[in-house]
Amino acid sequence: MRAPRILISGILGDRSKYELAIRRAGGVPLSCYCPSVFLPAEGLVLGGGGDIDPTFLGLENQGSRDIDLARDLAEFALVRVFLAQNKPILGICRGHQVLNAALGGRLLQDIGLALECFHSPTPLGMRGDLYHTILTEEASLLDHLYGPVALVNSWHHQAVESVGEGMRITARSESGLIEASEHEELPVYSVQFHPERLRIKEGPCFLADGDLLFTHFVEQCKQQLE
Repeated sequence: MRAPRILISGILGDRSKYELAIRRAGGVPLSCYCPSVFLPAEGLVLGGGGDIDPTFLGLENQGSRDIDLARDLAEFALVRVFLAQNKPILGICRGHQVLNAALGGRLLQDIGLALECFHSPTPLGMRGDLYHTILTEEASLLDHLYGPVALVNSWHHQAVESVGEGMRITARSESGLIEASEHEELPVYSVQFHPERLRIKEGPCFLADGDLLFTHFVEQCKQQLE
């Protein structure tokens, strides 16, 4: 059996960490900016990036920025096609928001300074990941992979306010933000954190190994080849 092809929709720039994560998990990455729905693939990864255009969702702009409508159009179309074909989808950060919005969920366009503890200044003045704990729901995929409490990384100013149709919340941050969801029937998952950048176990709590999530996802994609 050949390795499954995984379509990665990401920024117009460096998508190498997603590609490496898929290769480590045994998949073949097909990495694109605004990929076509006609590209042959057994699974779809929706990567991080800027905000969804709120007008595309019929909303006024209340803090959205770095908008890319072309990418919104491409990724909402991809979600529809992969869902219709019962193919696995993994949404990451922006992808977590895209997946749930495409299924009718609501977005919080700006979490505000009180909750924007998820952006951490670096010595170079840039912004990067901040590590924090999440609480997973019992019997969920993340509970199976990481247990009831896990240490993850975040870098975002928007959040999923309510999950889309068919999705259930599977993890929240210590501040109550929705950190993960999964479909009740289909192999469809989303996380607010960045598993492609989680590979080290350190700190006072178990740092979630992102490779475990990618390995599970690629195994789901392999079933498309059987």
